[in-house]
Amino acid sequence: MRPVSSSAIKKEKQPLQLQKFLIQDTRFCYLYKVIGVPYFRNSAYLGNIYETLEDWINNDDEEEDYRDSQKAEMEMLKTAGDNLFTYINVAYNSQQLQELLRQFENSTNFDSEIFNACNEFLQLSIQYPSRSVKQNLNTILFTEAEPEYVYIEQYISFYWSGNDELCECLFDMVNNELNEMGEMEEPMSLQIFDEPHQERVCDFDFETRLFEAINNLTEQLNFYDEKFNEPVQ
Repeated sequence: MRPVSSSAIKKEKQPLQLQKFLIQDTRFCYLYKVIGVPYFRNSAYLGNIYETLEDWINNDDEEEDYRDSQKAEMEMLKTAGDNLFTYINVAYNSQQLQELLRQFENSTNFDSEIFNACNEFLQLSIQYPSRSVKQNLNTILFTEAEPEYVYIEQYISFYWSGNDELCECLFDMVNNELNEMGEMEEPMSLQIFDEPHQERVCDFDFETRLFEAINNLTEQLNFYDEKFNEPVQ
């Protein structure tokens, strides 16, 4: 979320102008409110990871200069993260996103990569208006008390940055924990043959397109996140 924080918008002339921010913001709203992607400031899993990381930073007296920069980044992610959450924690409106994309397509700020990625989320929301990422998880096959499973909220989530003072520690903490798990919660097709079926029911069009769109979004944000610490021209 750092690339679309208010400080980044003020700093970057291209491509994070207000019009593009509004489009990104509406896309994030869809992911949070409809798809069910957890947000790091109120996520039971990633929120706890950030809290643990903050405690560790505050209680470590070594390398004070480095720790000071980490503490500053932690304060930024909390303040800006809470502020951004107010924008995405609203009802998603596909017509609003459609209008924003129409205006964007006809503007001088047009960016085909941002447009195509946002349009894919728009089409998903139109074709599958109430579909969430958890709909095909079939959790009846295991219990939430099972410690050997990586649950979907542990590997899909909004997070602050993959290129800041905290990311290396954050990724190490998450990877070390998840590497101990033996199974992963993921979409699956469950068909019960208690009566004759004419054909197999196995449609993952939504999940396939959603995960691809999320990957494209991640690549875009990582690209702009790398520019975050570059000097303003």
